[in-house]
Amino acid sequence: AFIVTRKSTGKKVKVYFDTMIFQNDTLCGLHSRLIRGLHLFPIDDIEKVEIYAEFPRTIINIPIPKSSKEIDIPKYETQDRYNGTPFVFWQFCKQKEKQLGLKNPEISSDSLIFRIWITNQIRSKGQFHELIEIRYDSLQWTGNLTRMRVNFKARNVSETITKSETWKLHPVKTNWETIVDSLFKLKIDVLPTDEQIPDYYTESTGYNDKSPTFSFEYATKEKYRFYQYGNIYRTPDKFWQPKNVIEILDLLEDEFQWHSKGQNY
Repeated sequence: AFIVTRKSTGKKVKVYFDTMIFQNDTLCGLHSRLIRGLHLFPIDDIEKVEIYAEFPRTIINIPIPKSSKEIDIPKYETQDRYNGTPFVFWQFCKQKEKQLGLKNPEISSDSLIFRIWITNQIRSKGQFHELIEIRYDSLQWTGNLTRMRVNFKARNVSETITKSETWKLHPVKTNWETIVDSLFKLKIDVLPTDEQIPDYYTESTGYNDKSPTFSFEYATKEKYRFYQYGNIYRTPDKFWQPKNVIEILDLLEDEFQWHSKGQNY
């Protein structure tokens, strides 16, 4: 974190970003997957900038379940105490999964599970989250859409669902087999997580603080994968991976209207 002292007011402002850069005559905060809300400070209004170390009271580190499946969950490769821990958005998914009473796809015996967790982190309280789940249990296809209001606490890195509603999903234009076949054609089972894509995030672009994060879970009887995407609409013409994510979301919107129906939740 950084503490910026402003000349005009004398107030100290704490900003939770791991990167600060100068753009023209403005100091900008970039790169924060946890704390949203971009901070901008005119240079002539800055008295001083101090580096400030503030850590969560508890390191979020939900253990990966022991499973006979092949498990693919991205982990941090850093020089701090988070090194080797699963990405925080996987841990957020597990927090909400438990609160919703859902199956754990890392160990589930279902033949096929697709999940897309949509996180809107514009504020800390009352964030709007959604979950799209498609599952085949060897007998039939089922689909659910869950909409949630979620409170985020930075100090212990937690997400708490304050209310939720779940609706059944039914294809309106094709059928489950066609939908799933289209998802596989869009590589929903093998897409990399966004931070593994060279040059997807740079110091000049950072994370888009107003953009949702999309967290994907894919599971069969033999394997489980997790990956995530932010900033998908920034440069889809440059990267095929976010372009596929957009097409996946559009396909599901066309069949289930998951996004349009959630505007007033």
